[in-house]
Amino acid sequence: MKTISLILALLLPVMFLGQSAEQLYNSGIEKHSKKEYQGAIADYTSAVRIDPKLAVAWFNRGVVYLTLEEFSKAEYDFTKAIELNPESAEALYSRGLSREYQERFRDALDDYIRGTQVDSLHARSWYGKGTILAMLNFHEQAIESLKKCIAIDPKFPDAWYAVAESHRKLGFNYEAIYDYTRELELIPDDAIAYVNRGLCKSVLNDIRGAEEDYTKALELDSEIIIAYYNRGVVRQKLGKYSESIEDFSKAIELRPNMTQAYVNRGISKYSIKDLNGALSDYNRAIELDPSNALAFFNRGVTLNNLGDKSGACRDWRRAYSYGESEAEALISEFCKNLK
Repeated sequence: MKTISLILALLLPVMFLGQSAEQLYNSGIEKHSKKEYQGAIADYTSAVRIDPKLAVAWFNRGVVYLTLEEFSKAEYDFTKAIELNPESAEALYSRGLSREYQERFRDALDDYIRGTQVDSLHARSWYGKGTILAMLNFHEQAIESLKKCIAIDPKFPDAWYAVAESHRKLGFNYEAIYDYTRELELIPDDAIAYVNRGLCKSVLNDIRGAEEDYTKALELDSEIIIAYYNRGVVRQKLGKYSESIEDFSKAIELRPNMTQAYVNRGISKYSIKDLNGALSDYNRAIELDPSNALAFFNRGVTLNNLGDKSGACRDWRRAYSYGESEAEALISEFCKNLK
Protein backbone atom coordinates (compact mmCIF):
# COMPACT_ATOMS: atom_id res chain seq x y z
CA MET A 1 0.00 0.00 0.00
CA LYS A 2 1.24 3.45 -0.85
CA THR A 3 2.22 5.92 1.81
CA ILE A 4 0.11 9.07 2.00
CA SER A 5 2.12 11.86 0.47
CA LEU A 6 -0.03 14.53 -1.14
CA ILE A 7 0.53 18.11 -2.18
CA LEU A 8 -1.53 20.68 -0.34
CA ALA A 9 -3.10 23.47 -2.34
CA LEU A 10 -1.42 26.79 -1.59
CA LEU A 11 -2.51 29.85 0.32
CA LEU A 12 -4.94 32.06 -1.57
CA PRO A 13 -4.70 35.86 -1.86
CA VAL A 14 -7.62 38.04 -0.85
CA MET A 15 -8.32 39.18 -4.41
CA PHE A 16 -9.64 35.76 -5.39
CA LEU A 17 -12.02 35.18 -2.50
CA GLY A 18 -14.18 36.92 -0.02
CA GLN A 19 -12.24 37.90 3.08
CA SER A 20 -13.94 35.45 5.43
CA ALA A 21 -13.51 32.39 3.18
CA GLU A 22 -9.92 33.35 2.48
CA GLN A 23 -9.11 33.67 6.16
CA LEU A 24 -10.73 30.34 7.00
CA TYR A 25 -9.03 28.54 4.16
CA ASN A 26 -5.60 29.93 5.00
CA SER A 27 -6.18 29.19 8.68
CA GLY A 28 -6.94 25.61 7.69
CA ILE A 29 -3.63 25.33 5.86
CA GLU A 30 -1.75 26.69 8.86
CA LYS A 31 -3.42 24.21 11.23
CA HIS A 32 -2.93 21.42 8.75
CA SER A 33 0.80 22.11 8.51
CA LYS A 34 0.96 21.89 12.33
CA LYS A 35 -0.93 18.56 12.25
CA GLU A 36 -3.90 20.15 14.02
CA TYR A 37 -6.15 18.05 11.84
CA GLN A 38 -9.54 18.57 13.48
CA GLY A 39 -9.03 22.32 13.50
CA ALA A 40 -8.02 22.21 9.85
CA ILE A 41 -11.14 20.21 8.96
CA ALA A 42 -13.31 22.73 10.78
CA ASP A 43 -11.74 25.66 8.90
CA TYR A 44 -11.93 23.99 5.49
CA THR A 45 -15.55 23.05 6.19
CA SER A 46 -16.43 26.63 7.06
CA ALA A 47 -14.65 27.85 3.94
CA VAL A 48 -16.65 25.61 1.58
CA ARG A 49 -19.89 26.56 3.32
CA ILE A 50 -19.18 30.16 2.42
CA ASP A 51 -17.90 29.31 -1.06
CA PRO A 52 -18.98 25.83 -2.21
CA LYS A 53 -17.00 26.29 -5.45
CA LEU A 54 -13.71 26.60 -3.63
CA ALA A 55 -12.06 23.47 -5.09
CA VAL A 56 -8.81 23.84 -3.17
CA ALA A 57 -10.63 23.74 0.17
CA TRP A 58 -12.44 20.54 -0.82
CA PHE A 59 -9.13 19.11 -1.94
CA ASN A 60 -7.23 20.02 1.21
CA ARG A 61 -9.96 18.69 3.47
CA GLY A 62 -9.73 15.45 1.50
CA VAL A 63 -6.01 15.33 2.20
CA VAL A 64 -6.70 15.65 5.93
CA TYR A 65 -9.27 12.86 5.82
CA LEU A 66 -6.84 10.68 3.88
CA THR A 67 -4.17 11.32 6.50
CA LEU A 68 -6.66 10.33 9.20
CA GLU A 69 -7.54 7.19 7.21
CA GLU A 70 -11.15 8.28 6.77
CA PHE A 71 -11.05 7.14 3.19
CA SER A 72 -14.71 7.44 2.16
CA LYS A 73 -14.81 11.04 3.40
CA ALA A 74 -11.58 11.75 1.54
CA GLU A 75 -13.05 10.28 -1.64
CA TYR A 76 -16.13 12.49 -1.32
CA ASP A 77 -14.02 15.63 -0.99
CA PHE A 78 -11.73 14.75 -3.87
CA THR A 79 -14.80 14.06 -6.01
CA LYS A 80 -16.11 17.56 -5.22
CA ALA A 81 -12.72 19.02 -6.14
CA ILE A 82 -12.75 17.09 -9.44
CA GLU A 83 -16.28 18.27 -10.26
CA LEU A 84 -15.07 21.84 -9.86
CA ASN A 85 -11.74 21.26 -11.60
CA PRO A 86 -11.89 18.18 -13.88
CA GLU A 87 -8.37 18.82 -15.18
CA SER A 88 -6.69 18.44 -11.80
CA ALA A 89 -4.37 15.44 -12.06
CA GLU A 90 -3.49 15.81 -8.38
CA ALA A 91 -7.14 15.53 -7.34
CA LEU A 92 -7.62 12.51 -9.60
CA TYR A 93 -4.52 10.86 -8.18
CA SER A 94 -5.67 11.61 -4.64
CA ARG A 95 -9.13 10.18 -5.22
CA GLY A 96 -7.49 7.12 -6.75
CA LEU A 97 -5.40 6.74 -3.61
CA SER A 98 -8.47 6.98 -1.38
CA ARG A 99 -10.19 4.31 -3.50
CA GLU A 100 -7.12 2.11 -3.41
CA TYR A 101 -7.14 2.22 0.37
CA GLN A 102 -10.75 1.04 0.20
CA GLU A 103 -9.57 -1.86 -1.99
CA ARG A 104 -11.54 -0.59 -4.98
CA PHE A 105 -8.61 -1.17 -7.26
CA ARG A 106 -10.37 -0.89 -10.62
CA ASP A 107 -11.88 2.46 -9.63
CA ALA A 108 -8.48 3.63 -8.43
CA LEU A 109 -6.92 2.55 -11.72
CA ASP A 110 -9.52 4.57 -13.64
CA ASP A 111 -8.56 7.68 -11.67
CA TYR A 112 -4.84 7.16 -12.18
CA ILE A 113 -5.37 6.67 -15.92
CA ARG A 114 -7.44 9.87 -16.09
CA GLY A 115 -4.66 11.65 -14.23
CA THR A 116 -2.15 10.66 -16.90
CA GLN A 117 -4.58 11.79 -19.59
CA VAL A 118 -5.19 15.27 -18.19
CA ASP A 119 -1.49 15.76 -17.36
CA SER A 120 0.96 13.46 -19.10
CA LEU A 121 3.77 14.80 -16.89
CA HIS A 122 2.06 13.98 -13.58
CA ALA A 123 4.53 11.42 -12.28
CA ARG A 124 2.42 10.10 -9.43
CA SER A 125 -0.50 9.26 -11.71
CA TRP A 126 1.85 7.09 -13.78
CA TYR A 127 3.12 5.59 -10.54
CA GLY A 128 -0.38 4.88 -9.27
CA LYS A 129 -1.36 3.31 -12.58
CA GLY A 130 1.77 1.15 -12.55
CA THR A 131 1.34 -0.12 -9.01
CA ILE A 132 -2.30 -1.10 -9.57
CA LEU A 133 -1.41 -2.90 -12.80
CA ALA A 134 1.30 -4.76 -10.89
CA MET A 135 -1.18 -5.63 -8.15
CA LEU A 136 -3.44 -7.08 -10.84
CA ASN A 137 -0.44 -9.06 -12.21
CA PHE A 138 -0.13 -7.06 -15.44
CA HIS A 139 3.57 -6.61 -14.84
CA GLU A 140 4.66 -5.75 -18.37
CA GLN A 141 2.13 -2.92 -18.55
CA ALA A 142 3.08 -1.91 -15.01
CA ILE A 143 6.74 -1.60 -16.02
CA GLU A 144 5.80 0.60 -18.97
CA SER A 145 3.82 2.95 -16.74
CA LEU A 146 6.44 3.04 -13.99
CA LYS A 147 9.19 3.81 -16.49
CA LYS A 148 7.18 6.84 -17.64
CA CYS A 149 6.97 7.94 -14.02
CA ILE A 150 10.73 7.58 -13.62
CA ALA A 151 11.40 9.43 -16.88
CA ILE A 152 9.48 12.38 -15.44
CA ASP A 153 10.97 12.11 -11.95
CA PRO A 154 14.16 10.00 -11.75
CA LYS A 155 14.35 10.65 -8.00
CA PHE A 156 11.05 8.92 -7.24
CA PRO A 157 12.25 6.03 -4.99
CA ASP A 158 8.90 4.25 -4.71
CA ALA A 159 8.72 4.04 -8.50
CA TRP A 160 12.18 2.46 -8.70
CA TYR A 161 11.16 -0.06 -6.04
CA ALA A 162 7.87 -0.85 -7.78
CA VAL A 163 9.48 -1.39 -11.18
CA ALA A 164 12.10 -3.57 -9.50
CA GLU A 165 9.36 -5.73 -8.03
CA SER A 166 7.68 -6.19 -11.40
CA HIS A 167 10.99 -7.03 -13.06
CA ARG A 168 11.74 -9.56 -10.30
CA LYS A 169 8.35 -11.23 -10.58
CA LEU A 170 8.81 -11.57 -14.33
CA GLY A 171 12.22 -13.15 -13.77
CA PHE A 172 14.19 -10.17 -15.10
CA ASN A 173 16.67 -10.31 -12.25
CA TYR A 174 19.46 -8.21 -13.76
CA GLU A 175 16.98 -5.40 -14.43
CA ALA A 176 15.53 -5.76 -10.94
CA ILE A 177 18.97 -5.51 -9.35
CA TYR A 178 19.60 -2.28 -11.26
CA ASP A 179 16.25 -0.88 -10.12
CA TYR A 180 16.74 -1.81 -6.46
CA THR A 181 20.19 -0.25 -6.61
CA ARG A 182 18.76 3.02 -7.92
CA GLU A 183 16.14 3.00 -5.19
CA LEU A 184 18.79 2.35 -2.55
CA GLU A 185 20.81 5.30 -3.81
CA LEU A 186 17.78 7.43 -2.89
CA ILE A 187 16.81 5.58 0.30
CA PRO A 188 19.96 3.87 1.65
CA ASP A 189 18.18 2.50 4.73
CA ASP A 190 15.51 0.50 2.91
CA ALA A 191 16.13 -2.93 4.43
CA ILE A 192 13.47 -4.70 2.35
CA ALA A 193 15.08 -3.49 -0.89
CA TYR A 194 18.32 -5.15 0.24
CA VAL A 195 16.43 -8.37 0.98
CA ASN A 196 14.80 -8.42 -2.44
CA ARG A 197 18.00 -7.49 -4.26
CA GLY A 198 19.60 -10.37 -2.39
CA LEU A 199 16.90 -12.69 -3.72
CA CYS A 200 17.72 -11.65 -7.28
CA LYS A 201 21.43 -12.13 -6.73
CA SER A 202 20.80 -15.57 -5.26
CA VAL A 203 18.77 -16.59 -8.33
CA LEU A 204 21.66 -15.44 -10.52
CA ASN A 205 24.06 -17.49 -8.37
CA ASP A 206 25.80 -14.42 -6.98
CA ILE A 207 25.79 -16.11 -3.60
CA ARG A 208 28.33 -13.84 -1.90
CA GLY A 209 26.53 -10.77 -3.21
CA ALA A 210 23.27 -12.14 -1.81
CA GLU A 211 24.90 -12.78 1.56
CA GLU A 212 26.15 -9.19 1.65
CA ASP A 213 22.68 -7.83 0.89
CA TYR A 214 20.97 -9.93 3.56
CA THR A 215 23.62 -8.87 6.05
CA LYS A 216 23.07 -5.21 5.20
CA ALA A 217 19.31 -5.66 5.58
CA LEU A 218 19.81 -7.13 9.05
CA GLU A 219 22.13 -4.30 10.05
CA LEU A 220 19.25 -1.95 9.24
CA ASP A 221 16.50 -4.09 10.80
CA SER A 222 17.40 -7.05 13.00
CA GLU A 223 13.83 -8.40 13.01
CA ILE A 224 13.48 -9.39 9.35
CA ILE A 225 12.82 -13.12 9.55
CA ILE A 226 13.20 -13.83 5.84
CA ALA A 227 16.61 -12.12 5.81
CA TYR A 228 17.90 -14.52 8.47
CA TYR A 229 16.39 -17.48 6.67
CA ASN A 230 17.68 -16.48 3.23
CA ARG A 231 21.13 -15.67 4.57
CA GLY A 232 21.14 -19.08 6.22
CA VAL A 233 20.38 -20.67 2.85
CA VAL A 234 23.18 -18.87 1.00
CA ARG A 235 25.66 -19.48 3.82
CA GLN A 236 24.75 -23.14 3.61
CA LYS A 237 25.61 -23.04 -0.10
CA LEU A 238 28.92 -21.40 0.77
CA GLY A 239 29.71 -24.18 3.26
CA LYS A 240 29.37 -21.81 6.24
CA TYR A 241 27.33 -24.35 8.16
CA SER A 242 27.84 -23.04 11.69
CA GLU A 243 26.89 -19.52 10.61
CA SER A 244 23.88 -20.84 8.70
CA ILE A 245 22.74 -22.68 11.85
CA GLU A 246 22.88 -19.39 13.73
CA ASP A 247 20.74 -17.73 11.05
CA PHE A 248 18.14 -20.50 10.97
CA SER A 249 18.05 -20.47 14.77
CA LYS A 250 17.36 -16.74 14.77
CA ALA A 251 14.59 -17.19 12.20
CA ILE A 252 13.07 -19.90 14.42
CA GLU A 253 13.37 -17.66 17.47
CA LEU A 254 11.36 -14.99 15.65
CA ARG A 255 8.92 -17.47 14.06
CA PRO A 256 8.86 -20.72 16.08
CA ASN A 257 6.62 -22.55 13.58
CA MET A 258 8.81 -21.91 10.52
CA THR A 259 8.98 -25.45 9.15
CA GLN A 260 11.58 -24.84 6.43
CA ALA A 261 13.95 -23.22 8.90
CA TYR A 262 13.95 -26.47 10.90
CA VAL A 263 14.52 -28.49 7.72
CA ASN A 264 17.44 -26.33 6.62
CA ARG A 265 18.94 -26.15 10.09
CA GLY A 266 18.80 -29.94 10.08
CA ILE A 267 20.68 -30.00 6.78
CA SER A 268 23.41 -27.76 8.19
CA LYS A 269 23.67 -29.82 11.38
CA TYR A 270 23.93 -32.99 9.34
CA SER A 271 26.71 -31.36 7.30
CA ILE A 272 28.79 -30.82 10.45
CA LYS A 273 27.99 -34.41 11.57
CA ASP A 274 25.60 -33.38 14.34
CA LEU A 275 23.27 -36.24 13.40
CA ASN A 276 21.21 -36.17 16.57
CA GLY A 277 20.73 -32.42 16.26
CA ALA A 278 19.65 -32.88 12.64
CA LEU A 279 17.23 -35.65 13.65
CA SER A 280 15.67 -33.38 16.26
CA ASP A 281 15.12 -30.65 13.69
CA TYR A 282 13.56 -33.01 11.14
CA ASN A 283 11.27 -34.38 13.85
CA ARG A 284 10.09 -30.90 14.66
CA ALA A 285 9.58 -30.05 10.99
CA ILE A 286 7.41 -33.14 10.55
CA GLU A 287 5.40 -32.24 13.66
CA LEU A 288 4.68 -28.87 12.08
CA ASP A 289 4.06 -30.25 8.57
CA PRO A 290 3.27 -33.98 8.51
CA SER A 291 3.44 -34.08 4.71
CA ASN A 292 6.80 -32.36 4.29
CA ALA A 293 8.54 -34.63 1.78
CA LEU A 294 12.01 -33.14 2.21
CA ALA A 295 11.88 -33.51 5.99
CA PHE A 296 10.98 -37.19 5.67
CA PHE A 297 13.66 -37.74 3.02
CA ASN A 298 16.38 -36.09 5.07
CA ARG A 299 15.29 -37.76 8.29
CA GLY A 300 15.53 -41.06 6.45
CA VAL A 301 19.10 -40.29 5.41
CA THR A 302 19.94 -39.34 8.99
CA LEU A 303 18.34 -42.46 10.46
CA ASN A 304 20.21 -44.60 7.94
CA ASN A 305 23.48 -43.08 9.08
CA LEU A 306 22.50 -43.67 12.70
CA GLY A 307 21.92 -47.34 11.89
CA ASP A 308 18.12 -47.36 11.89
CA LYS A 309 17.56 -48.90 8.45
CA SER A 310 13.93 -49.76 9.07
CA GLY A 311 13.10 -46.21 10.18
CA ALA A 312 15.00 -44.83 7.22
CA CYS A 313 13.01 -46.91 4.76
CA ARG A 314 9.72 -45.89 6.34
CA ASP A 315 10.68 -42.25 5.96
CA TRP A 316 11.85 -42.63 2.37
CA ARG A 317 8.59 -44.33 1.46
CA ARG A 318 6.67 -41.48 3.04
CA ALA A 319 8.84 -38.96 1.24
CA TYR A 320 8.22 -40.72 -2.07
CA SER A 321 4.45 -40.79 -1.43
CA TYR A 322 4.58 -37.00 -0.88
CA GLY A 323 6.37 -36.39 -4.16
CA GLU A 324 10.09 -36.66 -3.40
CA SER A 325 11.23 -38.58 -6.50
CA GLU A 326 14.83 -38.98 -5.32
CA ALA A 327 13.61 -41.27 -2.56
CA GLU A 328 12.85 -43.99 -5.13
CA ALA A 329 16.53 -44.76 -5.75
CA LEU A 330 17.25 -45.10 -2.01
CA ILE A 331 14.25 -47.35 -1.53
CA SER A 332 15.48 -49.58 -4.36
CA GLU A 333 19.00 -49.72 -2.96
CA PHE A 334 18.38 -50.10 0.76
CA CYS A 335 14.82 -51.23 1.35
CA LYS A 336 14.17 -54.30 -0.85
CA ASN A 337 14.11 -56.67 2.09
CA LEU A 338 12.57 -54.26 4.61
CA LYS A 339 8.89 -53.50 5.15
